Amino acid sequence: MLKTFTHLSFPLLCAMLLFSCKEGEEKEPEPTVTYDGQIELYNEAGLREEDYSGVEVTVLGTDPLVKGYTDARGKFRIEGVPLGRRRARFSKPGYGTYVTIEYNY
Repeated sequence: MLKTFTHLSFPLLCAMLLFSCKEGEEKEPEPTVTYDGQIELYNEAGLREEDYSGVEVTVLGTDPLVKGYTDARGKFRIEGVPLGRRRARFSKPGYGTYVTIEYNY
């Protein structure tokens, strides 16, 4: 009789544990990093531009996409990039688009 009780109580215990979790509990936030750097812009003749502002820097593979923009010196800083293997895309109207190789962020 003890065997039967043990076999019956295990599924009941599992069901109680499964349904005892609070609905809508907040998860721990994902660990993130800051991605920063500096770029240079070149025109069609291969000459360096003077103003590097407005280049969109997008971290691919994030949902929603994490992005930022360069300042006049070409510097950018993007906070809240989830850890993982990712590529970055650099683009600006009138210039080409550059996509990096994958890096561990």
